[in-house]
Amino acid sequence: MSPFSRILNFGDRSGAILIGVALFASTSIHSTLALAAYMRDVTVTPGDPVCRAGESIQFEAHARSAWNSHLGVTNSAFWTVSDSKIASHAGGGFFRCASEGSVTITTTYLNRSTTFTLKVEPALVMVDVPEEKKEEPPPPPPPEPDPEPVKPAEPPPEAKNDPPPAAAKVGNLLTAPDDPKADKSDEPYSFLTDPNGNEYGSGAAAIGGTADKAPPGAVASGKPGGTGDATKPVTPPPPPPPAVDLSRKPTLNVADPCKGFFPGDADDDVAYVQVLVTIKPGGDVSSVTVLSENPKGQGFGKAARTCLQSAKFQPGLDKEGKATTATQQFNIRFAR
Repeated sequence: MSPFSRILNFGDRSGAILIGVALFASTSIHSTLALAAYMRDVTVTPGDPVCRAGESIQFEAHARSAWNSHLGVTNSAFWTVSDSKIASHAGGGFFRCASEGSVTITTTYLNRSTTFTLKVEPALVMVDVPEEKKEEPPPPPPPEPDPEPVKPAEPPPEAKNDPPPAAAKVGNLLTAPDDPKADKSDEPYSFLTDPNGNEYGSGAAAIGGTADKAPPGAVASGKPGGTGDATKPVTPPPPPPPAVDLSRKPTLNVADPCKGFFPGDADDDVAYVQVLVTIKPGGDVSSVTVLSENPKGQGFGKAARTCLQSAKFQPGLDKEGKATTATQQFNIRFAR
């Protein structure tokens, strides 16, 4: 009796299970070989990939059949990397960039393979630049006080009871002392002194004229022969107005710039990506660098870089209010 008949006659369940597994494996092998015969090639995106050390990058693999139909095979393909110290495979099409250099990545699906080069650039060093403190203008100097009038020296105690000297008689213009017609009682004094010996004025003067020598404490003003006026304090000029700082950081023109860029293969419904964007004076984007993404490995960093490359920004301004090239950090939120 054959083994197969013995199994059927005696109801050996384990033997029946082995036969079923053999039939299924044979069918699967034939189906896989038939599918492999119709595979034309495998392609990987993005092309010419570049990432920085410390960042991650997500690739997507597609297989093209004989009928030009495309099948996403990112998670079912086999991925290898030439140097895991530069970039390491973390599952599916997700790779972590570790150090500067270039590696060769090979993607294989069934009997078709493709090879490409991943370039890893040096890590981006973040420098925290403190904001410049605005210098306040110095307060204006206080106005100078008016000069106090100089008090004449008081006479000594023994001279307080003496009568004051007679006032100088100033008549018409001086006449010669030898003129017999001159009134001797109206002759002007050539000088006067107080009991302390201080001169009130020297020389003779006509009515409304000036003395040759000013009394103690007097302030000379005007010009010779004039009447003069009181000395006025000089008012200091007002302080200059403070400088106005017109600088401004670049901003986004829209509230949700990455709406419509949600990765189709992502498992999570909400993600956050932190990027560093350099904006030109015209508002166009010069470069976009992904600083972090959460969750990782689902394509949110790539989606943020793609959508911000085409976004329009309000450019940054310098202190004079002129548009300038500036780099600013942004936080992007994805929601399904």
